[in-house]
Amino acid sequence: MIFGKRVEAGLDIGSYALHWAACDSRTLSTEVCSKPLFLQGMGDLRAPGVVDRVGALLKECESLSKLWTKQVVVGVQGTQVVSGYLELPSLEESEKEMAVISSVSREIPFPVHTMDIVHLPVKSLNADQSAVFYSAWPKEQSHLLEKICRAGELKIKRMEVTGIGLTREVFRNHALDPEQFHFLINIGHEMTHLLFVRGGYPYYLRDIAIGGKHMTEAIALRNGLSWSEAQSKKENSEIGELSSSLGSLLSELVFEFRRTIDYFQRRFQVQSLGQIFLSGGSALLGGLPDWLESRIGHPLQVDSWNNLMPKNNSSPALYKAALGLALGK
Repeated sequence: MIFGKRVEAGLDIGSYALHWAACDSRTLSTEVCSKPLFLQGMGDLRAPGVVDRVGALLKECESLSKLWTKQVVVGVQGTQVVSGYLELPSLEESEKEMAVISSVSREIPFPVHTMDIVHLPVKSLNADQSAVFYSAWPKEQSHLLEKICRAGELKIKRMEVTGIGLTREVFRNHALDPEQFHFLINIGHEMTHLLFVRGGYPYYLRDIAIGGKHMTEAIALRNGLSWSEAQSKKENSEIGELSSSLGSLLSELVFEFRRTIDYFQRRFQVQSLGQIFLSGGSALLGGLPDWLESRIGHPLQVDSWNNLMPKNNSSPALYKAALGLALGK
C-alpha cells in the first residue's frame, strides 16, 4: 500500500531487456518502464557484472515511477521452462499438491528435485474433473532471479511463467468471449511464446526458439552488416524488403505456428479459434501482422491497449507480459 494505493508490480527480464510494470488495483492506473540489458545481441544474465547492472537499471525505473513498490511478481521463461494442462479427480488441496508433482514428474525431462514446480487452478474442460496449469523450471533459475531482485532492493512476491502474465493481461485488457479459445503469439528477443487461453485461464503454452535476435542475425549475415546496423535495418524496413534475408526463418516460424494450431485443435478438440493477438518486440516489424495473417489463414491483430492504458508508454506490444504479472491473481 502506497499513500492509499494498492500497487502490484511485475518484472519481465529477458535476454535483451527488462520490462517493469505497476498497477494500482483500485483505479487500474498503470505505469511501465523498459531498459536494454545488452546493446549487442543477447547476453548472459549469469555473466560478471550483469546482476549489478540490472540492479542499477531497476533504480532508474524507480526514479521514473510514481507507483513503485518493493514487492514484485517475476516472470520466468527460457528453454528449460516446461508448462502444461493437467486434469485431476476432485482432491483435497494437500492431495492435489502430491498428485501434481507425481504427474509432472512423468511429463518433464528433468529430475523433479532440481525443479521448482507451481500450479494454477484452471477451469476443467470436463465437468467431473478438476484441472491445473502447471509450470516447472530449474531451481538455479529461481536463485538467479532472487539474486537480481536483491540487487535492485526488491522482494519477490511470487514467480510465474510469462505466459500466465500474457493470459491475465489479454483478458483484463479486452472483452473476449469467455467460451472461445483465443491464441496469443508473443515474439520476443530469444524465443516466441504460443499460448491458447480461454475464460481467463491458460491451457496450452509452447515456446519456439526463434525470436527477434535471430532475425537481426540473419539480416547481418545476409548483408554483411554489424549487429547495430542490422537491428536498425530491421526496425526501419517493411517485411517485403527483408524477405531475401528472413525468408527461410519466417517460413520456419509460420510452419511452427500452423503445426501448433493443428496440434492444439486436435488435442483439445477445438473446431475454431477466437481472436489472435500478436505481441512482443518483433510484432513491431513493419508489415509482419498482415504477412503472418495471410500465411496462417486466421485474422490477426497486434495487441494494443484497450481497458488498460499505461500513462507513459507508446509501444503496447513490449509490455504485455510485465503488466500481466502486475495485475495480480
